[in-house]
Amino acid sequence: MGFATTVHILNDAMGSIEDNPAQFVAGIVRAMHGGGTVAVGGHANYVQVMPTAHASTFRLYLDDEGHLVELDARARGMGDLLKTPASRKRVKAALKVAKMMLKDLEREIKNVEASLPKEE
Repeated sequence: MGFATTVHILNDAMGSIEDNPAQFVAGIVRAMHGGGTVAVGGHANYVQVMPTAHASTFRLYLDDEGHLVELDARARGMGDLLKTPASRKRVKAALKVAKMMLKDLEREIKNVEASLPKEE
């Protein structure tokens, strides 16, 4: 298994991406190891590239108003993000929503398992 890179694209930039495919790909290649945004055509930050990690690494992202945030205390940039009160408040709110979503998923897994025939 190799490495994987998560790319987040805001749909507003699709016209610029279609008009500048080489610039789009080159920007992703430049940003993939350290993460960052990619300028494409007239759009400066409509493509976000998360740092590359091994494909077997579990990562949890929050899409916060069009910006991906990795929900990991050790994630690059998280320390700086947590230094400002407004950012901490947003991360706390995001964690509350993420916990609710995970509980819902856990409940759905239990419902599915309960509906399956028992394994012997």
